[in-house]
Amino acid sequence: MKRILVVFTAMLLLAGCGFPRTAANTPELPYASLTPFIATSQSNPVADAQIESLNAGLHSLETQVAALSTQLADKDQQLAGLQAEFTRVTILLTPTVTPTYQIPPTPLITPTSEYVMAVVALRKLNLRKIDKYNQAGNPIMVIAEPRVQYFEGDIFYVRISPIMADGGSRYYEVVGPRGAGLYVRAEDFKLLEG
Repeated sequence: MKRILVVFTAMLLLAGCGFPRTAANTPELPYASLTPFIATSQSNPVADAQIESLNAGLHSLETQVAALSTQLADKDQQLAGLQAEFTRVTILLTPTVTPTYQIPPTPLITPTSEYVMAVVALRKLNLRKIDKYNQAGNPIMVIAEPRVQYFEGDIFYVRISPIMADGGSRYYEVVGPRGAGLYVRAEDFKLLEG
């Protein structure tokens, strides 16, 4: 194997040494027929004028494209500024929803109404609202927010018929002057005499 490699290397060296070689016998190529037409042709003044005109138009269009690119970049910056301003204003104008209990307006009810009775608060009291219902269908009462209060000695009006709430407590619906539609515990008031 080493001998073959040595012989092959020697042949390569001898081939590269520059021994005279004989040229192959080939007929001469017809170079004259392969010469490009443009190399031998004369310039055409009409075509040259058209080419110069097109080159001038191309240069003019390139100038316009560069100017329009600059304008487009300016408009992009203006648009980005407007979008930022729009976002800022939108955030400022977005309302935040805070759930609050709305107290319905107090209906015109007189103490002589057959469905309403006048009562006096025995202590400071908070009116309540129905939060949800238990499995028996009785309402579970919670203090209404924002708080609607009556103070000791305040006179207000409630509906005559009580409702039974969760745990067996009796509540009366308030009809005015404040907190219409809310409820008060039976132990927080007494019937107004007189």
